Amino acid sequence: MVIPENCIYFNHTKTNPMAGTTNIPAQETFLEEPKKLPDMLNVLTILTFVGSGIGILSSIWSCIRAQDSYDKMVEAQSKLDSMPDFAKKFMGPEVVEMTRRALENRIPIVILSLLSMGLCIYGAIQMRQFKKTGFPS
Repeated sequence: MVIPENCIYFNHTKTNPMAGTTNIPAQETFLEEPKKLPDMLNVLTILTFVGSGIGILSSIWSCIRAQDSYDKMVEAQSKLDSMPDFAKKFMGPEVVEMTRRALENRIPIVILSLLSMGLCIYGAIQMRQFKKTGFPS
């Protein structure tokens, strides 16, 4: 039986038949299990994938709906007098200005959001492959 050298399920120690007796054991371990991903790490990376997917969809949706959000904020600002007192505290010219700036800078915002979500996904993949660079220090 010939066992391939790169097979992860067999730990095959090579011996040299021409060398006679060697100190290398001719032991073959069949069905050696690969490293199992710990349950906590599995849950963590799955939640990272789900959260990053939601973040990607949310950032794209915010970029698409930025003009509508600004229009609704300006409309709500015109109805400020009819709002209750606690709602007036959440409104004001600062909020409209922040929404306007978000509208003007929506492309850089979505690029940074997608880049950060991509880095989260890359880190989770590194963690699943047991790479030390993927783990937080």
